[in-house]
Amino acid sequence: GKWNFELGGEGEELMKADWHSVHGWGSEANAFVPRAASICHLKRAPRRVLAFMEVFREVNYPCWATILKRLEDLRSHHAKHRDPDLADVPWLVDVLSRAMRKRGHFGNVEAQVWWGPRSMTTRSHKDGATSLLHLSITLSGQRSVRVGCFSDPCAPMVRDPVTNQRAQETVWQEDIWYQGHLQTIELQPGMVYCSAPFVFEHGVMYERCSQEAPVIAMQCRFAFPDLTDAQRINALRSAAMRTVTTVVAEAIKEAGDAGELRMPTLQEVQAAEHSIALSEAQIAAGHREFLLFREFPPADAT
Repeated sequence: GKWNFELGGEGEELMKADWHSVHGWGSEANAFVPRAASICHLKRAPRRVLAFMEVFREVNYPCWATILKRLEDLRSHHAKHRDPDLADVPWLVDVLSRAMRKRGHFGNVEAQVWWGPRSMTTRSHKDGATSLLHLSITLSGQRSVRVGCFSDPCAPMVRDPVTNQRAQETVWQEDIWYQGHLQTIELQPGMVYCSAPFVFEHGVMYERCSQEAPVIAMQCRFAFPDLTDAQRINALRSAAMRTVTTVVAEAIKEAGDAGELRMPTLQEVQAAEHSIALSEAQIAAGHREFLLFREFPPADAT
């Protein structure tokens, strides 16, 4: 179809499509898609989705600037102290900061559609590194996300309650979480969450619904343009990665707690949609394309 929906992999019954959400990248762009494990050619998202995502990045510019500043401070600290366990920090910071300076945070949008006569659960999992910064939006239908976590970084792993042996993490087996926490969050139309599901076990349940009133959701993640970087970062779970993810997660939490992380207003999205439509009309008329939304300045200019 027009928007490239197809069945998701690994036995999932979800219909999925991948788009990019950065106006300045043009009508098509290349980015890493986790379920394909490769660089894919992505269409630009539908105009209203594009407008929403661009404005979401714009109104929360200070939050992303804080993340960038702290990541680059982390790189400077590593340059002075050279902890061998954190040798990947400079490379990690470079990959993330390059993406963010080109508005690639939330630049990869996975649209999901599902309907069926009974509820459906995804497998329990941790996302890949494109979800170091992730925005999930429920547009219609009923779904819930179940999250498994621990109260501190030194908490024990999940264990079998009978043998006390380490168990495979899964949020669908409640009895193994007696030393941790399970939380189920009901998601109604219009609800969103901004998080880093690269670092925690989770699964999603989609409630039964008809094809006329399906569950529709969007998962917005980092868009990494380089395959080698994307594959390497996607598989990296190390002390360096933990240090970087802590910086990102703490900045999101602080912005949320302070009321500084917000959704765009309807008026802001409509204004952006109008500007995008006008820009597309000018390009179609042969005029030069120009940036509607600001990028972060180069690192040496901050």
